[in-house]
Amino acid sequence: MTTMIIPYLLLLLAVCVTSRCKCSDITLLDPATGQTTGNCKTQMNGQSWCFVSSISTCSDKKITPQTIGLYYSAVACQVTKDEPEDNDEPKQVPTDPYGGVKV
Repeated sequence: MTTMIIPYLLLLLAVCVTSRCKCSDITLLDPATGQTTGNCKTQMNGQSWCFVSSISTCSDKKITPQTIGLYYSAVACQVTKDEPEDNDEPKQVPTDPYGGVKV
């Protein structure tokens, strides 16, 4: 019985970890204005907003009216802005002794 429960608990944990309130990198070009929308670059009702995952935990998450399957949130922009930024140092990619990149 417990061996059947463990995979479900791991799946639930994975969903909880990945579903937090966080902006996605998705942006769309508005054909009417030529403006890039999403990723906290545009405002709606005076607030910046971004696209979020359908399983995000953002309290204000709403489905995007013009695009099927996309959700947006202003809270995610606040969360993203409050997170510490990565420094601009290049990321180190591990390599093997023969000069190839490890995957």
